[in-house]
Amino acid sequence: MKTIGLNKQDYKLFIRDALNNCLITGGKCNIGCIFCSCKAQNSIGLRNQIDYISKADIDSIVDYINPNQTIFFGEGTSFLSCEPFSNTEYVDLLEYFNKYFPNSNKMTTTTGLNINPQDYDRLRKCNISFVISVNTLDQNKRQEIMKSQDNFYGLIDFLKNCKDIIHKVSLFYFDMKILKSDLEKLNKIDSDYITKKQVMLRLIDYSKFHNQKTQQLHLNAKKTWFKGVEYFDKNVMYPYYWLRSLSDFPDNIKEINNSIFGIYPARKIFKNKIKEALQFFESNLIDVTKIGFLLAESVYDYFIIQFPELKKNAIFVKNNTFGGSYTVAPLLTLNDFINAILKNKKFNTFLTSKTIFNWKRDIGGNHIIFDYPFKIYLI
Repeated sequence: MKTIGLNKQDYKLFIRDALNNCLITGGKCNIGCIFCSCKAQNSIGLRNQIDYISKADIDSIVDYINPNQTIFFGEGTSFLSCEPFSNTEYVDLLEYFNKYFPNSNKMTTTTGLNINPQDYDRLRKCNISFVISVNTLDQNKRQEIMKSQDNFYGLIDFLKNCKDIIHKVSLFYFDMKILKSDLEKLNKIDSDYITKKQVMLRLIDYSKFHNQKTQQLHLNAKKTWFKGVEYFDKNVMYPYYWLRSLSDFPDNIKEINNSIFGIYPARKIFKNKIKEALQFFESNLIDVTKIGFLLAESVYDYFIIQFPELKKNAIFVKNNTFGGSYTVAPLLTLNDFINAILKNKKFNTFLTSKTIFNWKRDIGGNHIIFDYPFKIYLI
């Protein structure tokens, strides 16, 4: 292991995530899932990896860490390339970091494919829990969607022997047949996963940079997605969902208590933000009929349903940067917004979500302050 630390560029990115209680440990995910969003990020010039970190890098950021909040060790807010165990020094680094924060909760996401059984007890002693991206337990489908050599039985071994440090299991939805089979197999591995653990269901997405096979996986899954969600909801005690759109789910699904990332909290937060904005406009005598609401696909339909009186003000911001089925607001770029604004010249004042422009910049680092004859409110 190198001891001189990261280079200046990598260290800057490392610090940025450390300020959010996230420590990326470096390296590139070698699993090669065909739907991975890293492919899309790379295609527009975004970095999703840094070099392997050293113990010296850890020493330098401990003062930035909040020990009273969950610490994400091996993943970050800036990097979607997440396979911490691709760094062969991961467990050593974790043990070293744990000396600073032995009582703090730690968490990371992994495919569970590269974990040495000899390290199970070492992991337990570090007060860390794992989100396991299983993808699917159907071996034929795994061969189709994962390009790397599959250590399937290594994954099964970890699921069987380490359920005490597994926080959540994540599955992708392909069709009803595979979903039912996945839940049956997960139950056979250990019924606690079905009755006591969170299990997350995700819909595969694709961008214009992904191949046709990935697109077809998404389109096929969408055909029965609602039925799949309803079945999943009835057969898992603590169902959880990857939130890509506020309109992706039936209204009768379960809710997990105290979840800030759940469907119902997300809908409530969105509605409250719009209501607060409307109150602001009213109190400042701003005519809301002259304001364009710039909306990502993830919230557009829901906005129209909840605020039908503002339907004429709703502006759909198409994700031209990534294309495909990418709907979430943080993946929109400034150019996407400019294109939407220029097509709606009847407005000269606009409102959109500040989560899109973190630190007033989009995902590509483009600053929202630009020289155009219109105004944007961020909520």
